[in-house]
Amino acid sequence: MNELWYKPIEIAWTSMWAIIGTCIATWMDVSEVEKLACDTSIMWLLDTNLLQWLVWGKKIMSFLESTFWDISFSDLKIPLKIVAADITSGEKVIFSSWSVLEAIRASISIPTIFSPVERDGETLVDWGIIENLPVQEIECNEVVAVSSMFQKTQVIKKSRKILWFDIPYSFFSYNKKILQKTILTMMLQNENLSLNLTDKKITVIRPDMTWFWFYDFDKAQDIIDLWYEEAKNRLQ
Repeated sequence: MNELWYKPIEIAWTSMWAIIGTCIATWMDVSEVEKLACDTSIMWLLDTNLLQWLVWGKKIMSFLESTFWDISFSDLKIPLKIVAADITSGEKVIFSSWSVLEAIRASISIPTIFSPVERDGETLVDWGIIENLPVQEIECNEVVAVSSMFQKTQVIKKSRKILWFDIPYSFFSYNKKILQKTILTMMLQNENLSLNLTDKKITVIRPDMTWFWFYDFDKAQDIIDLWYEEAKNRLQ
């Protein structure tokens, strides 16, 4: 976007994109964002607490603090909205004030995986479960909508090939893949619904992610290169 002289005047994002949105809103250089994505070991940020949640989230907060310090929305150079959901009321929660770090932490709280954020009687989780492309929150009439969804054409395989042998996945591994594909299909439907409900002029950037999956953290550079080419083609 820098090459094409695109300068966002407002940003709205949810889930893990809230971190990228904050990077852009602080005018972090593109090379800095790329380095952050490629050099960060995601697995080292996952502190487990199996008695309550798969991921507790304290290490992630430490990472966010070391990256953004304790910035507020008023400190940002570009207006930013971070979207979460209050599962107590079922309502959307839009952060444009309060602590940016706490807003990010609430927005990435995937139910049953990351522990939710408790605030003033609210139980805040990832809004991406309902609307992972919050174009309605942008006030401008021209919007660049960024989708990180994988393609529905991915086939769920029952086995994997090791040397010359087909080794079946375990019952739990296979059903995990089915659950992931179900969530993916739901989120893609949510994206399309969001795009159909708005009368804004929207440019959608949605590269072919067929060959990637949720946990391909070691392929960050390949994913960045794919996104770079797609964005350049769509925005020229």
